[in-house]
Amino acid sequence: MDVASGHAQRYMELLRPLLAGDRRFELVLAWDCAYRDDSHEAAWFEAFYRALVERVLGSICGTDAIAFVFEETALPVHFFHVFDRVLLDPQSAWFGEDGHGGAYRAAAEEALPALAKPWGVANSFTMSHPLLDRLPAWLGFSYGPLTLHGGRATVHQGQLSRRDGRVAATGPSYRLVTDLGTDRSHTVLPGGASDRRFSPWYDREVDAWHGGRLKPLAPHAGDAPP
Repeated sequence: MDVASGHAQRYMELLRPLLAGDRRFELVLAWDCAYRDDSHEAAWFEAFYRALVERVLGSICGTDAIAFVFEETALPVHFFHVFDRVLLDPQSAWFGEDGHGGAYRAAAEEALPALAKPWGVANSFTMSHPLLDRLPAWLGFSYGPLTLHGGRATVHQGQLSRRDGRVAATGPSYRLVTDLGTDRSHTVLPGGASDRRFSPWYDREVDAWHGGRLKPLAPHAGDAPP
């Protein structure tokens, strides 16, 4: 359930000297780089990151291409480290006439409106039934909306993207925690043990999964030690 982002920390180390003394960024400068649902700073950072990519890489590749990458692909989710090879290098020639500091400050200012809403508002999703997601919500085949904890570079993965015209959520599909010195494990599913809509176990574990709670699995009775 850890939502601290080392990715954001690396950028903030470069940003803090550039933004120091500017009262508009007081919240940002004190941010602990955790992608909590109620974090306005995390929402700002995501807006800053996209603005920086558009400003630096979009000047060469075209802003339409960058918009497509962010809005219709999962590349920023899975391959952000490729962008970072350029964006985290203050000496990179990609920064052009504005230079590293100028591009960072401009992107930070462009992202300021994102502070108005917490990260959980932007990073929310619905667990949609793969076939019956167009049915009315009150029928209960889909579940949500839920906030997706974390971001692209946190231990608890939590990033939304679009693939083939559908919203895809990158997050933990199953949790299993065990101490190898015991004969017991703890698990949880983002759903339930049954795929039948009207079974009481259809969505039995969603709330526990979302809240980071686990259920113990005892060993099979025949395998239990005397």
